[in-house]
Amino acid sequence: VWRPIPFQLSASIKLLRYGSAIFNPPQEPSGKTGFGIYYKQPNLAERLSLLWHQPRFVYPGVAEDILSIKNVDMYGNTGRLGRSHWNKLTRAQLKRAYILEKFKDIFFRPEGLSTRESKCLVVAELLCRYARVRCIDDNPVDLLPICKRFPDLVDGVLISDWSTNFLLRGVNLNATPNFHVVGTFHKAVYDLL
Repeated sequence: VWRPIPFQLSASIKLLRYGSAIFNPPQEPSGKTGFGIYYKQPNLAERLSLLWHQPRFVYPGVAEDILSIKNVDMYGNTGRLGRSHWNKLTRAQLKRAYILEKFKDIFFRPEGLSTRESKCLVVAELLCRYARVRCIDDNPVDLLPICKRFPDLVDGVLISDWSTNFLLRGVNLNATPNFHVVGTFHKAVYDLL
């Protein structure tokens, strides 16, 4: 999805605050971690976040590539909360790009989990159904821990943005051979087209 500023601000702040530990796989969460959609009245901060996310759209070239992919089960794995207003916004953005029907399912982040924890749990669930999973993301803080947790089962493809070099400086990418960085979504899926 297109963002007004192609930069991982939150990830950059986490890197400065916590260092490279942000790239470690998360601990297994305890307690219930269901992925259902629910209603909860948004507070002011969430309303502002919804306004910030509202104008986002799927790049036209990305939509064309997604529509061209055949015989591949596609899932959305977002860090957006599983609240009904995020679900509605996300599905509307995908529907406007005519690609909503290409997704078998879209997983939203359960309350109480970080995006990193949620995305790792989704990949673990998908690996119960599939022998191998390709994860495409624009945030190395979300993707690198998945690649480290499932080194022989996941192909991770990071689509770079303005913050990629800053975030990955000092990270030994040779230690995670299933993690790849590309410049465009097209390069992430070219072998599937």
